[in-house]
Amino acid sequence: MIRFLQFLCLALCVACQTAGRDVRPAGAVAIEGRAVFAGDGSLTVHWPGSGARWMFTGDHLEADIEAETGDSWLNVTVDGVRRALQLKEGQHTYTLVEDAGAVLVDVSVTRRTGPQTGAVTFTAFRGGEIAPTPTRLRKVLIFGDSITVGYGVLGENERCGYSPDTEDYGETYAAALGGAFEAEVHAVAVSGRGIVRNWDGGEGAVFREMWAWMTPEGAPWDAGLFQPDAVLIALGTNDFSTADPGPAYAEAYANLLTQLSETYPGARIYAVTGPMLQPEAQALQDKAIEDALSASGVDTGRIHFTLSPSGRVRGCHSHPGLDTQALMAREVIRVLSEDLGWDVLQAD
Repeated sequence: MIRFLQFLCLALCVACQTAGRDVRPAGAVAIEGRAVFAGDGSLTVHWPGSGARWMFTGDHLEADIEAETGDSWLNVTVDGVRRALQLKEGQHTYTLVEDAGAVLVDVSVTRRTGPQTGAVTFTAFRGGEIAPTPTRLRKVLIFGDSITVGYGVLGENERCGYSPDTEDYGETYAAALGGAFEAEVHAVAVSGRGIVRNWDGGEGAVFREMWAWMTPEGAPWDAGLFQPDAVLIALGTNDFSTADPGPAYAEAYANLLTQLSETYPGARIYAVTGPMLQPEAQALQDKAIEDALSASGVDTGRIHFTLSPSGRVRGCHSHPGLDTQALMAREVIRVLSEDLGWDVLQAD
């Protein structure tokens, strides 16, 4: 059995042979998302899309994974082919790769569901050998809610209720950025949360507090571990969905813009809206964002998402369906490509 930290150290030894003394901790086993290795070598992930990736040579790979609940799902991707893996509560052993033919493959194991399904911890791997994984070209940080998480995206229509098996971050606009730009994407997203007001005034922390957290429980994040090229603020649907949050939203938004511009001085920041609010509520949010941009003075781009005109328009509880998320992906990819001069490496 290889503890995760031993797995990482082995990876670094492999990297040392090829990269000389310029070796980064993520040189072979790369963490996906906002997370860090614990002292015992385990890796606990909360945010959607978070996990680990590496290059693997062997025929069979198993992992010991502990799940807080039986509602968490992972996406296991081997050489671009993705499959869903439902976890059982507690610690169990799962097969990640089988019959690989002892050839070098690119493996990633990431959260498919959001934080509401509980923490997931990778504790051990068995089988095969690893090699350095390619470094991502770009870095993107997204603050979002259920739209970014992928709530209900696999639902047939808006009439279905919440179920973990219809949630898939891998089908969201946020995940699409990873392939389009070979980007490392940190999606700090929780269903139902807003900047100053959660959905229907619900309980729980809001993003004016959460943006600098490593976990949804409040552990602080070291901003120096990840300096993004672009930051997307995709928040506000919950603030405005059932009531007008008033001037507090614009004030908090302006403060957030200032904090982000100071924390990530090299990043281009975008205010992202749509596609779920009704027109009146959307107009209120647009006005509040304009007030925030004016008050902060931070140069901020704008991205607005709309519903797909056809196909799987809406998923469960009227959240974006598969075709709407695909349209959203095309729009954000277009904006970042044109605005930042990024080449699109993989189209959907």
